[in-house]
Amino acid sequence: TGGFVAKGKRNGGLNLSLAVRRSILIGRGIRVTLLEIVDGEAKLYFEAPRSVAISRDDYTMEQHLEFQRRREEVA
Repeated sequence: TGGFVAKGKRNGGLNLSLAVRRSILIGRGIRVTLLEIVDGEAKLYFEAPRSVAISRDDYTMEQHLEFQRRREEVA
């Protein structure tokens, strides 16, 4: 299965199970690697072009878009 198992689509998304130290690729140039799981929390590593803003869902959409705008200015 290449390290992950597709569990099915939900609301246009895809639910995956991923082994530690395995990665998923998203589009062109985005890689997400599961580094470890400690006490039920996953530690992830993101590789992406500088023009791509990555933030957690506890940011508001306005904060995320502002972060994206600033990254695009630097890239």
